[in-house]
Amino acid sequence: MTCMLFECFMKSKTIAIIGDGLGARLMLYRLSFHIEELLHILGEDTQLNIIQLADSRLMPDTSTYSTAHTGHSGVRPDVSPLGDLLIQGLNEVNSFFNEEIDRDKNWGIRPALSWHLGPSQKIAHRFSHQDNLITKFDQERSLCGPLNHFIFDPDVLLNRLSHESHSILKGKPRTKYSKVDSRVFQLSPFKSGDGHQTKISYAVGESIYELCADFVYSSTGGHDYFGVIEKDNSGENRINFGNIRPGVVWRIKMNEQNRMALFKCLKECSWTASHAEKMLSDGFVLNSSGPSSVLTYRADKFLMIGGTSQQQSVRSSDEKGLIFGHVYAPDWIQLSEMYQVFWDILFKSSEEFDFSRGEIVSGNRHYLSKRFPFCGEIGGENIFTRSTYACSNFLVRGLYKNGYNLSFLA
Repeated sequence: MTCMLFECFMKSKTIAIIGDGLGARLMLYRLSFHIEELLHILGEDTQLNIIQLADSRLMPDTSTYSTAHTGHSGVRPDVSPLGDLLIQGLNEVNSFFNEEIDRDKNWGIRPALSWHLGPSQKIAHRFSHQDNLITKFDQERSLCGPLNHFIFDPDVLLNRLSHESHSILKGKPRTKYSKVDSRVFQLSPFKSGDGHQTKISYAVGESIYELCADFVYSSTGGHDYFGVIEKDNSGENRINFGNIRPGVVWRIKMNEQNRMALFKCLKECSWTASHAEKMLSDGFVLNSSGPSSVLTYRADKFLMIGGTSQQQSVRSSDEKGLIFGHVYAPDWIQLSEMYQVFWDILFKSSEEFDFSRGEIVSGNRHYLSKRFPFCGEIGGENIFTRSTYACSNFLVRGLYKNGYNLSFLA
């Protein structure tokens, strides 16, 4: 995907990046390494303007409200298109980790161990290629692990990406970078003396502004108004604007009391006893498929229990009857069931762990059919818009639960 994006960048004079989550910041970071190449192609008299537009207050990203982890998790090649994509994404994460961590460890990415708990038949099928790691947990459930995983510290990673990008761009000739806290509410094609561009309308406070860009890269989750054209069961085209579901995390701040209580719990569990010290120092991930949820321990910082829940939905459409998808509210009963799973596994015998230090955080996650993401050209054959675009615009959406994997591919 990245190569295709840079082919379009080469024609640009003004680049607009919409969004401020992991996808947008990774794009800016990678772009910063290609500035000399772009300036050479654009010519000696050309100024390259890069502008980033985002407003986390009105369009909150989910990057910081996440259990933030990725791993193979039983995914095998040549089973499904999404699985193959996740394997590619994990390979990109691994390459990024090896390249950046080798020269500087302070990137907020850490290797860790993970386990998967679920119905025995489901675990046996999903991890049949790793059956030597499967053990019986109780009469109905089995456990697979330990597996290799990555845990992210979103604040550290996002801040580091921004810092590196800004430092690189600051030293480049004929290059101007700016970031505007704003809400983009319309993109429209615009024909100027320089050719075809995209006019971006955005709001700063109560004021409305416009700018024209030669290339637009949008990575805002579900906060846009583009639909992906898909085939329905009858073979007819349908327009899918995707659905918004809340990713809810119970985040518990760790102090020395909680660290020691967690260590005691890990030592008392037969499946974690031999790994307890490593898990406490490096962090760990525990996935449960009944109900679907995840516990992530980010060493020395947070213990997090998260999952996607849905209670009710609001379905909206425009004047032409085009469906804009569902917006779901959290189901707190489902969430309490998720918490109960991990309470029974790890903390049932603990009286020292202080759960009062917990807080609920939530962000909106956007998904498309079969959880398959989209990265493509706005106005291309797979994207529905009300206008025809002749310039280069790319859209990334539908990363859903896989943002800390697939963002490294886009």
